[in-house]
Amino acid sequence: MVIIFLAIVWMAIKDTTHVRVEQFIQAAKELGHKINKKMLNNAMHKVRRTEKTFNKKTKTVYDLEREIKEKIKILFQKDLNQIHFEDVRVDFENKQEYQQLKLKMQKRANKALNQISYKDIQNLNYKAFTSGLIYYIGQTLENQKIFTQSLIEKSSKFSSTTIRKKFNVLKEIIGEPEDFA
Repeated sequence: MVIIFLAIVWMAIKDTTHVRVEQFIQAAKELGHKINKKMLNNAMHKVRRTEKTFNKKTKTVYDLEREIKEKIKILFQKDLNQIHFEDVRVDFENKQEYQQLKLKMQKRANKALNQISYKDIQNLNYKAFTSGLIYYIGQTLENQKIFTQSLIEKSSKFSSTTIRKKFNVLKEIIGEPEDFA
């Protein structure tokens, strides 16, 4: 403990005085402390690590919520891109129409995420939640049969039960998909 104190003292005075480390150690020895350069150096490292630990900025709930929602948005986009045009070809005239629908779904997902509070998403499996979100947003479309559970199940690797559970969680938070616009 004394060595830590001496390290703090040395760190405070080393840049402001012309005292060399050897002189500081000699003065500490004269005061009755057993210390050498290596011990002082190790103590200084411990002090710096402790300072770094305590000087870290804590994140606010708002920052955490924003980070989680950004992760979900990225996962939503990735999972949506996993659903290939060939899988939904019968519902679209061309690939561009499908791309436009995906953009529309991303906007709706963003709107849905804005309605969800931090306490609702803080302890979630984001990937499973995203699968449920794709299904939920798919149910808000005019043609609800495009993004079926089995299609999302293939692209996301989550079971239809998991997708349905997350869908029901979203229904509780946001409301019925038919009412979402």
